Amino acid sequence: MNVQEMDRIITQATSSLARTDPSESIISLSPLLNTTEGRKFLASQHGEKGLALVELLDWGLQSREVSFDKGRAFSVLRRLCANLETLPKSCILQIKFKPDFPRYAVGEFADVWKGTYDGREVVFKSIRVGVVDEETRKRKRRFAQEVVLWKNVNHPNIHELIGVCCWDSVPDAGLTMVSTWMPNGNIIEYIEHNESHRMELLINCAKGIQYLHRAKLVHGDLKGANILITPDNPVRACLTDFAFTTIAHDESEVGGGTTLFMAPELLCQATFGETRCQVSKEADIYAFGMVILQVLTGPMPFHTIWSAGIANKVIQGDHTAMSSDANDLGISGGLWKLLIRCWDTVYTERPQIKEVLQHLCQDPARGLTLPPSRLPPPSEDPNPAQSYIAETFVNAESRPNQRLVNKLDKGGHSRRPNWNQS
Repeated sequence: MNVQEMDRIITQATSSLARTDPSESIISLSPLLNTTEGRKFLASQHGEKGLALVELLDWGLQSREVSFDKGRAFSVLRRLCANLETLPKSCILQIKFKPDFPRYAVGEFADVWKGTYDGREVVFKSIRVGVVDEETRKRKRRFAQEVVLWKNVNHPNIHELIGVCCWDSVPDAGLTMVSTWMPNGNIIEYIEHNESHRMELLINCAKGIQYLHRAKLVHGDLKGANILITPDNPVRACLTDFAFTTIAHDESEVGGGTTLFMAPELLCQATFGETRCQVSKEADIYAFGMVILQVLTGPMPFHTIWSAGIANKVIQGDHTAMSSDANDLGISGGLWKLLIRCWDTVYTERPQIKEVLQHLCQDPARGLTLPPSRLPPPSEDPNPAQSYIAETFVNAESRPNQRLVNKLDKGGHSRRPNWNQS
């Protein structure tokens, strides 16, 4: 199909949107959604035509009456919103955010505020918009992608996004996400202070991951801090922070996240190949294996090792330092074997989330109530970032991913130049 024919289809679909049944318009886009070239052309639209496409695709995704390839439409909508730096009207809340209450947390590019909306406690996550430059535009594009994804996932174990609103004092910003407040905090904070059915919480997490993977999505930054606990009785675990989430079959995302939970292929592109240096379902499984260990034992993975040696241990597939934690807490032999498979340096050997979920449901520890965690004292590593760089560059057999090393923070964790981390 040539460019003229694709343009004709889009023009007809968007121009007739106001006077015909939207289902006819969305179905007319199917020939474009079914080809890579067509999807790229759809995502490249701009101006009034591009904005009309945003609303049309969003309507189709929300509708239960029309049958078309919603997975591919979702992929196009994310990229289209990023390119246009806009959002569907359905995502916009008709309120103004007034930051007149205390900040709950401060990040590198965003601030988190606790407040109220529509009679309930919520969290406002706001991007800082200063001088409009290329970096700000990148943040806006990532913001649009994250909002579209988060708004279109619906599962009991996925944190709810209510919508987006504007700052009252910065009407042109439009970069504040509103989500449900979780008073119990994240899963690590919760198990530190409460008796809990930890295996049930992990099963909740696995169900959330399974939902994403079935939808051809990957999370990309699974860790305890990105798993929130609901105030329900009984409590539930919900996945959150989709800063690195991407579409599994779509454009690649360079690996990012937290070093302790990152699969070896994300750390060392020289060993595992550049094509594997990206978020994936297999990398999610690796990270979830680390989450399982931390939730059941308490300490961070590799807590007995200074950050200088963590990357080498991951790349070499050496998990002996963590086996003592597993033995001390009585993790079953079957579960430990499953975790070792989750951490396999050969990504194709890792189990799928369906198998992990099945094992968690059948594990003997299910139903046990565990006391609050007793965490070890913080590492006395004097300068984790410098030690990490020194060892990985001098002693490692393979050169680590330069982009990740360049973005280490003072805690030895990798960062990406993205406002969404907070």
